[in-house]
Amino acid sequence: MRKYVFYMLFTTLCCFACKRHSGLDENNRGSEAFAFVLRDRIEDFISYVDSISPYKNKNEFFYVFFEEENDKMFVGTDFFYRKNKIKGYAFVNGRLVVYNGNDSDRKQYLVDTTKLIQFVDTIPGFWSDDTDIHMDYEVLRREFVIHGKDSLTLTNLGY
Repeated sequence: MRKYVFYMLFTTLCCFACKRHSGLDENNRGSEAFAFVLRDRIEDFISYVDSISPYKNKNEFFYVFFEEENDKMFVGTDFFYRKNKIKGYAFVNGRLVVYNGNDSDRKQYLVDTTKLIQFVDTIPGFWSDDTDIHMDYEVLRREFVIHGKDSLTLTNLGY
């Protein structure tokens, strides 16, 4: 009898562990494309945006792009993704993060584009730049200077 109870308990625990793991994967699909330091900054920014917003707008998403000038990287919010700029996307903590590319000729170690979800034509549930929606909105943005693959410094907070 003890053997039977042990096997039932073990099987139940395994089932719950598998179910929990699959839910995590769905909320973080493609997020392994971001280096730890970048993912940490994205998660902090998501928490900040959620803390100042009284409600989550279902069409709001986050973006990441690199700029040539002084090895800068930007993380921000937006409501419309630009089809001609998007290089791929991922989900971090259930929130959409769009990668808009690297305008720099320097190699970036912060995003592994092969692990991103590839953009084909649309991202279901989110607006693109060809959506005919008229609304007033603000976007938030963070600017970082890249010191290496494990080091980013926040240099600008803004809209």
